[in-house]
Amino acid sequence: MACEQQVDFCINRPVIEVFGYLSTLTEIAKIKVKFIDPQNYRIHLSNGASLTSWGEDIVISFYDPMNGGTRIIVHSKPKLSTVLIDYGKNKKNVESIAQYIVSMYGR
Repeated sequence: MACEQQVDFCINRPVIEVFGYLSTLTEIAKIKVKFIDPQNYRIHLSNGASLTSWGEDIVISFYDPMNGGTRIIVHSKPKLSTVLIDYGKNKKNVESIAQYIVSMYGR
């Protein structure tokens, strides 16, 4: 779907440290944490409806690229599969989450 957005980046901190801290938060970049999947190192977030959106589902996935760092993929998509225009909301979600994490840990 055209409205889905994803950002992929790495930071120079161990997965267990980054995931461990972020999984203790109730919000990440002002977006509510819905649930945490510790077996697959994923954090699921959810944005509610607004004037320009019916809401978004966001997943942050953490991977160990075997160099001691952390590869992070942030994926955001509309809650409704019929949404064709998101007015840049999903792009803003992934960028704000990535910026939040990078500001905490650097690259």
